[in-house]
Amino acid sequence: MTSPANIDDVFTPPSTDLGPGWGQSLSNGALGPALLHLVTARARLGPPDPAHAWLRAATRAPVSSHIDGGLFCGATALAYVLHIASPTHPLLDALDEHIDTLARKRLDAAHARINQGELAETAEFDLIKGLTGIGTYLLTRTPGSRRTTDVLTYLVRLTQPIRHRGEELPGWWAHNAPISGGDFSGGHANLGLAHGISGPLALLSAAQIRGITVEGQDTAIARICSWMDHWHTTDTDGAAGWPRWITQTQHRNGTGAETNPMPLAWCYGTPGQARAQQLAAQALGEDERHVIAVRALAPCASNTAAIARLDGSLCHGRAGLLQTLRRAATDGGIHALTPHLTALEEQARGAACTGAGFLEGAAGNALALLPGTAQRIGWDACLLTTV
Repeated sequence: MTSPANIDDVFTPPSTDLGPGWGQSLSNGALGPALLHLVTARARLGPPDPAHAWLRAATRAPVSSHIDGGLFCGATALAYVLHIASPTHPLLDALDEHIDTLARKRLDAAHARINQGELAETAEFDLIKGLTGIGTYLLTRTPGSRRTTDVLTYLVRLTQPIRHRGEELPGWWAHNAPISGGDFSGGHANLGLAHGISGPLALLSAAQIRGITVEGQDTAIARICSWMDHWHTTDTDGAAGWPRWITQTQHRNGTGAETNPMPLAWCYGTPGQARAQQLAAQALGEDERHVIAVRALAPCASNTAAIARLDGSLCHGRAGLLQTLRRAATDGGIHALTPHLTALEEQARGAACTGAGFLEGAAGNALALLPGTAQRIGWDACLLTTV
């Protein structure tokens, strides 16, 4: 599926029930098109009827508050979509009660795991499934609430080193493998925005920029930055970036990280990682770190050969690159990026996507192509690209 020329005329929900997993998924289900049409309606760019149809499709089954739910699935995903469209929606109070309970249970489990000296799974803390994602919703919805600060306190603790089998590791070291294949027998440390430590870095930094702080927050931000500084790389073309992850062997040697094969991806590549660094620079008031972020982001905008190989998605395609660079240019004052944004919009328009969903589909692509009135709504808070 490609991005539509007129989003008012597309994305008719399927007549058959594809199940609650599809309906309540922001990643690839009904909530992505619902968000698109809700944003266009709020920006007065289209009618609300398509959004209502997609929301009906999303709520055919009872809304899930399962313990494994996160920002992109279940109650939190639905609440996020409704909040972006209408912060006073009558369903939000009930959903927020479920999300508060979910956050408390997830936090209790995470702290118990740390107390026992066990390694994490990325799904405990990441943006897509973990507490960073839930915290992102809470910061967006109720920034001054106790549960928001509870999540920030957990993330501060997550950054503290952990000793495992006599070896000191970063607190976010995960025992699970990020992909099948490769030597991950000793676990790994993930640097991506979607599944790695750049997500907590961006959330801690965004909260601090907004004046929402807990004890040790600035130290935690600095600790993540220092660790990422060690793994900062420059490729043969002079482009700066970071690897996707670090294995146990690489950690022990202090060298040998891969050259990131997804350099322009929001989820695992330089745009998401550098945007997190840019937010950290703003949170800490570090001009030098801002320069590092700019040097990493600027080549992303002009690498036409690499951009041509991308699909149109938010997750790892042109739409995600466009949206991340747009926020970096606007919020961070990186004027060197601005001339490239128009070209990126044209490159993203009509680019192939997988399905109608948000992260990999046409809904996300279309959201990135909406004009400034819609961009000011901040629909991409769930991507940690905007404060």
